Amino acid sequence: GVSISPVDDDARAAFNLPEAAGALVQSVVPGLPGAEGGLEEGDVITTIDGQKIQTTSELIRIVSNHKPGETVALGLIRDTKPTTIKVRLGDRA
Repeated sequence: GVSISPVDDDARAAFNLPEAAGALVQSVVPGLPGAEGGLEEGDVITTIDGQKIQTTSELIRIVSNHKPGETVALGLIRDTKPTTIKVRLGDRA
């Protein structure tokens, strides 16, 4: 229920990020686990369970190693401030 894109130099500048790394949340489908866990459009996912995320493919690979229903801790930058939320993973479509 989440659409992500890479953090390129333009996104890094627009979101005032320290580096062009992570995964930019483009959209979140209401009612699905990402939204229920508190993910918001414009969040930049920087870590998952403490592992630093450099690219969107890295995030997808790490999430794929978890089972639906498991809970992960996502490190985010939201409105230029770091925060952590817990998200229960849903079934992948």
